[in-house]
Amino acid sequence: SSLGSQDNKLRLVEVASGAVVREVEHRDSVRAVAFNHDGSLVATGSDDKKLRLVEAASGQVVREVEHGDQVRAVAFNHDGSLVATGSDDKKLRLVEASSGVVVREIEHGDKADKVRAVAFNHDGSLI
Repeated sequence: SSLGSQDNKLRLVEVASGAVVREVEHRDSVRAVAFNHDGSLVATGSDDKKLRLVEAASGQVVREVEHGDQVRAVAFNHDGSLVATGSDDKKLRLVEASSGVVVREIEHGDKADKVRAVAFNHDGSLI
């Protein structure tokens, strides 16, 4: 399992024992966390305006993607090739997991509509 916290850390926790097996520093609070389908990558969204992709086995940050405001939501698609992010900048982004390239950016609503939750359907055709 994984935990994001206001002390600027991602923690990977072993379910059976409750032991923290990895901690990954961020520059601000961690607001969102998701594993890819095989558990090898963890996506985090942070108040430091970044999506991070972290190797679960090593805790190494392999990609960082800048956003316009705090990243509040993250989700992998079914095969782990894309990460959807929701941000306080009112945008939904689709990010290629292998490269960190933003492949699509969708403005969401008016001034008050911050994107706080994202999810893919089972076949990845809808978010």
